[in-house]
Amino acid sequence: MKLVLFGSSLVSAYWNGAATYYRGICKAMHARGHHVVFVEPDLYDRQSHRDLVEDPPYADVRVCKGWGDLARELERARGADLVAKCSGVGGWDMELASAVLELRTIPHPRRFLGCRRATHPGPGLR
Repeated sequence: MKLVLFGSSLVSAYWNGAATYYRGICKAMHARGHHVVFVEPDLYDRQSHRDLVEDPPYADVRVCKGWGDLARELERARGADLVAKCSGVGGWDMELASAVLELRTIPHPRRFLGCRRATHPGPGLR
């Protein structure tokens, strides 16, 4: 599956306590064979305070300079199996939330949500 996440930052924990959570989620999803794209706005000087010097191998990181870049990434996300806006992105939160919800108006909402009928519960779900 292709997963597109809009969040505060995957590459910088500067003013961003969620970075470690994002990294764990993205790394785990990648390990399970999913293609992960993480879209983050260039805000709060985070890019000059990166604690990951290189982009991680488990996610395609796309840094956006403004709303125009974010809007282009939203359009690119249309073909993804799952699109999510993480809470507290730090800029354009309402616009992103509305735009991601609009993507839900595709013909197959189960595909958008990444839902598949499980034949058995997965580990930890018993």
